[in-house]
Amino acid sequence: MKKLLEKLRRAPKQVALTALAVAAIVTPAIAMAWGPDRATFTIANPAPYVTFNSITDNPAHGDERNFMQVKPTGAPNSAYSEKVNVEAGKEYDVFVYYHNNAKTSLNASGVGIAQGAKVRAQIPAVVEGDKKAVSYIEADNANPKSVWDDVTFASATKLNLDYVPGSATIHSKGKVNGKTLPDSIVAGGAALGYDDLNGVLPGCEQFSGYVVFRVKATAEKPDFTIKKEVREADKNATWAENVKVAPGTKVNYRLTFTNTGKTDLKNVQLKDQLPAGMSIVSGSVKIMNASHPNGAPITNGDQLVANGVNIGSYTPGSNALVVFDATVAAEKDLPCGKKTFRNVASAKPEGQNPKEDDANVETEKKCEETKQPIYKCTGLNVETISPTQFKFTGEKQVENAEFVKFIYVIRDEAGKEIARNEQGGFTIDKVGKYTAEAILVVKVDGQEKQATAAECKKPFEVKEQPKQPVYRCDSLTVKPVRIDGKDSRDQFEFTVQPYSEGNVKVKEYSFDYDDGQTQIVGADQKTVKHTYQKAGDYTAKVAITFEVDSKTVPGVTGDKCKVSLNVKPVPPAECKPGIPMNDARCEEKPGQPGQPEQPKTPESLPSTGPEAILGSLFGSSALGLGVHTWLNSRRALRSVVNKK
Repeated sequence: MKKLLEKLRRAPKQVALTALAVAAIVTPAIAMAWGPDRATFTIANPAPYVTFNSITDNPAHGDERNFMQVKPTGAPNSAYSEKVNVEAGKEYDVFVYYHNNAKTSLNASGVGIAQGAKVRAQIPAVVEGDKKAVSYIEADNANPKSVWDDVTFASATKLNLDYVPGSATIHSKGKVNGKTLPDSIVAGGAALGYDDLNGVLPGCEQFSGYVVFRVKATAEKPDFTIKKEVREADKNATWAENVKVAPGTKVNYRLTFTNTGKTDLKNVQLKDQLPAGMSIVSGSVKIMNASHPNGAPITNGDQLVANGVNIGSYTPGSNALVVFDATVAAEKDLPCGKKTFRNVASAKPEGQNPKEDDANVETEKKCEETKQPIYKCTGLNVETISPTQFKFTGEKQVENAEFVKFIYVIRDEAGKEIARNEQGGFTIDKVGKYTAEAILVVKVDGQEKQATAAECKKPFEVKEQPKQPVYRCDSLTVKPVRIDGKDSRDQFEFTVQPYSEGNVKVKEYSFDYDDGQTQIVGADQKTVKHTYQKAGDYTAKVAITFEVDSKTVPGVTGDKCKVSLNVKPVPPAECKPGIPMNDARCEEKPGQPGQPEQPKTPESLPSTGPEAILGSLFGSSALGLGVHTWLNSRRALRSVVNKK
């Protein structure tokens, strides 16, 4: 492949188109057809935006606007051209080149990267003369969004042209090289790419590539289908291939003829063979086709069930519906037991072999002498009411017998019977696998008979149920703080108690002390202390924030998490134990009860000799001592009052 690439790159400039690293194409003589008309660029001056196949001097491809080529499968790459003559039974390779012409420098910002890039092809279904096949390269952010080119398939005779499923492959320098594209390439399109087929295609020749897929030419063959259906008349029932009705019932038949080939079918002869015991309703045969879209009676339509009728000619894809009524034989004309009437319809276009289809009508005549009791348990429905509650309902077929009841038996996984009843309701808490069985009870000639079947045994299971998370605030308690062995008047201790089950944990506690103060603490701090500044009655409360199954649930509280408390006022100051300040007893004068008698101060001290002086000194000392004692006593009293 590399050697071929080098050879092609050294090819003369007269070569106008070279498949990327693969196919050299000589410029065809016929005029090129591509579109839309758009701005063009060169290798030296690429586009400043995302656009496809608009460079006119690509050294590996030439003019990129001419990006679609075709050749017979197996022919050399040099055989790629704008036109190919097709022959029945042969396949052809279709080549489609793609290149995002945006400048490489635009890739870093993303401006130059094509998004939603895809390739799409339209292949003519029939070739007679010259027929165009068109390929499109598209992207959501390209300008223009879609570019196209075509090739010509030619045939002197009428041939079918079909895409070969699974034949589309992509070729590039990226990781997608050699991958198979989906068959949607010939429908809505197939995504392009470089590292992956994701529609993302950067700008630059390095990220370009090509797609190759195959088509096959085949000679046209006529083909058609005939379908026969039936339903019970006058009930708007669904059309089916089989129906059960009572004797003497009228039924509708429908015959659908469709030209599924690609040639016209002429003088289509339609015939219906009614079996013995079925009779056509005269004048009921009608046709609906392109000539009679609303339906119309067929002249001599009763001949449908004799020699047949000609319903005309049909182009490819067209069809016709023929309907008629028939009646099942009356019960008196039928033998005892079941009877199936097989009705066969046939269609034969001119020059073709006929095709057939059938529909069946089943009826039954019940005869007294052949009546036998039939009693079968035909099924068991298991309804799950809840994870541990179940409802069982048996199904039955009872004929010529009296239905009595169903008995429902429950067995564990080991087959041991654990319960039975006639109501069909069971509640089973134990986790495990179980089997329910319905037993049909009937009376035949006054005797009870039982019946069951494999269809009347069904397993069911009681599964382990995940525990639902439970969380709440259980309590809030309060008590005064003990200080020096005594209860504090204004300081209290609060303790919260949460409760939880399952995947739950506490995140935080939020205390509201009802005095304008709040406090939020962590999950590990269930006990807090608070001091009230004012006396009064308060109602404190707490709210808990939980984490439940990894989700935060705040504000969980309740009446149990509210407490009332009383803060007593500050006791009045006392001048003496038991005597409050400002009490009259705090102001008793000397000599009054409770007050010491004050010493009298002499009006003058005698001035005498040494003895007098000595005596005066001693006297003065006694007096000073008395005064000092009195002053200290007053200071002590004032200190007590001030402290209070």
